[in-house]
Amino acid sequence: MNLLRSLDFSGSVWISSELKGLNDDCEHFKCFPPGHIYSSKSGGLRRWYNPLWFSEAIPSTPYDPLALRRAFEKVTYMIGLAGSCCDGGS
Repeated sequence: MNLLRSLDFSGSVWISSELKGLNDDCEHFKCFPPGHIYSSKSGGLRRWYNPLWFSEAIPSTPYDPLALRRAFEKVTYMIGLAGSCCDGGS
């Protein structure tokens, strides 16, 4: 679910999960970025959720659709093997 944020005509910050909660009183809408919190003290957003696996870096490896396909086929095959081993052979 996306949250929306906006400023009303007096400058107050509004946050809503539905556009209909903002459309009568606000003009401009922005998506609330995932993993962020809004602080009225600082008047802005800051990242709150920082998992170790998350990175905003752009991958340096060029896109290779065949390598991606082989990787997915390998995972699918391994999942298939695990499923047949765990279901008692039926």
